[in-house]
Amino acid sequence: MADRTKKPLKKSKKYAKIVHLNETAVLMMEPELPEEERKKLCNEVVLLSYQLYDDKTMEFLEAVLVACKKYNPNLGRFSAFLKTIHENKLKDKYRKEPEAKNINIVSLYSPISEENSLTLEDVTENKQSPNPANGSPLLDRKLTDLTAQILNFAERHHGKTANEVRRRWFRMFYTEDMTMACKETELAYVHERDVFAAMELDYLDYYMLRPCRRLPDLSVTPLKPYHEIVPAQQSLEEPPIPLPADISIAFWQICKGERKTPAARSQQYKAYRTEVKELFL
Repeated sequence: MADRTKKPLKKSKKYAKIVHLNETAVLMMEPELPEEERKKLCNEVVLLSYQLYDDKTMEFLEAVLVACKKYNPNLGRFSAFLKTIHENKLKDKYRKEPEAKNINIVSLYSPISEENSLTLEDVTENKQSPNPANGSPLLDRKLTDLTAQILNFAERHHGKTANEVRRRWFRMFYTEDMTMACKETELAYVHERDVFAAMELDYLDYYMLRPCRRLPDLSVTPLKPYHEIVPAQQSLEEPPIPLPADISIAFWQICKGERKTPAARSQQYKAYRTEVKELFL
């Protein structure tokens, strides 16, 4: 029988810096800490953040300072909290420059491209207001239609395409899409109860840091570190959004005891994207 024991992660220099940053941030927020000591630790956190991410922009500096002030160790790692604040700062900058239609927003963590495939972000581009961070009634209506489509899977699929494996794959892809939608924009008109009924909740719980059953919770809750979701990965940080393909494959293997190949996932993914594209046209 193959040894399934998880191999220990290699402690890279970056890994050690992230651990040191997160530990220092926890010490900084100790309630009984003298103010002078807190200021020293805050300065150390700022320095560590600069060393780790090598970002000299004003948005990053503002993000670090806000994170130092508002960080709550009970809600997750400082590095994940900093990432969220930094990306929100970049969105604020984008809102102030709506004429820059081709602006490239680069976060602390560059997303991993996947098969050059169509994403929910692609098919909704230019179909709502030019400001993606403000939310859109049109996008919400389209996501409501997508939710209904997933809930009514049996009515829309017949014959070979109506099998349980495809239905679960579609629910998983939908779960990924709604996670991305909640992270990227404000959803005001989507029926929350239907969204979570359509999701593959055990898959959502697999990659989120804490269980989420409200859309606002899904928006602010970090994902688990990449290596906790996919044992073959070594990253201590969250995986990028849209989620890489290896996360859903790892879920099938670890939680369902079924081996799914990248090719099998790709086939199901293309079928799902075809239906999403038709819906958003």
